[in-house]
Amino acid sequence: MSESRVIQIANVYGKTGIGNYSRWVNAATYDLSRMYLLNKSDTSAPGKEVERVVARKLPFTSNWWFENHLPRIAYGKFKKELNTIMKDGGTILHSLSHMVQIINKDIDVVTFHDLISLKMPDNYKPEFAKLLKTNFKKYSKVDHAITTTNYVKKDLEDYGYSGEVHVIGYPVDPVFCDLNDKQFSKKSAGLPLDKKIILSVSSAEPRKNLRIIQELMGTLPDDFILVRVGDGISADKIYRNLGPTELNLLYNSADVFLSTSLEEGFGLPTIEAMACGLPVVLSDREFFREVAKNAAIFVDPLSVQSVKVGIDEALSNSNVFREKGKERAGYFSFGEFAASMRKLYASLLNN
Repeated sequence: MSESRVIQIANVYGKTGIGNYSRWVNAATYDLSRMYLLNKSDTSAPGKEVERVVARKLPFTSNWWFENHLPRIAYGKFKKELNTIMKDGGTILHSLSHMVQIINKDIDVVTFHDLISLKMPDNYKPEFAKLLKTNFKKYSKVDHAITTTNYVKKDLEDYGYSGEVHVIGYPVDPVFCDLNDKQFSKKSAGLPLDKKIILSVSSAEPRKNLRIIQELMGTLPDDFILVRVGDGISADKIYRNLGPTELNLLYNSADVFLSTSLEEGFGLPTIEAMACGLPVVLSDREFFREVAKNAAIFVDPLSVQSVKVGIDEALSNSNVFREKGKERAGYFSFGEFAASMRKLYASLLNN
């Protein structure tokens, strides 16, 4: 096992967007880094890189308040371990999210996935929104930040971050691909072969604007059904906690992917759907315009009629958007992500 020159700190690994980011960063840099996973032990994702993920659970409490408000005390033993690693120099410290509590002040780079907690705090429980605001103030003093879009980079600058910002988009997990047989995929997923399937994949936070999707379904003919991955609204079929392979099958089964979100940092399901050859209909918002470019249909997320027109366009021109989407998803390959991350680490290590 080679010497670790990069120490990464995360609080989730796999399953969620930020958790998958931890997994991707680890996979991209496993030969020169070691990741510490705070108060978690789920490193079940496959791959040789997992051997370099070390769970650091609280030794004497699982109290959320104590862990998040007094992290240097809660993780006192781990803090000493970090100090020992860092004191010899030649090592950089990367916090993989500003949701991770600052245990060691000598952080070299932090990833800001979005600033939704500052822009739309009502999407979070008050205590958590307050905590993230405090975290941002602390992390705003770090010299280097990674974001996934120029949209988030601008937010950072608007909220007073003065360090150097590096934009490195999320990669598409290679598991997401076009299976080239929609009828077979529908049958495999247990979905009706004679229905047009609208797919919605997201959390249920208010910013996801799920109300419009619910209203939309009430205006469509009976040959349309809604398949929902997540909570928040009723649907003809609802799934939760799907793995990538199961989700890939749903992308391949659907006829249209729909997101009417009002705020995102990136919107990862968008490029997952594109990679599967699924036409996407998205809110006409700057963050989606940046990620999807001309490979999506953009609609007014506050207008049911606009969304309905967008759905019709996606179905009428499905072959066109199928190819555009796959081409656009190709820009977000894991190879490009890994190269960008390793290049940034090299520049920081050589400073």
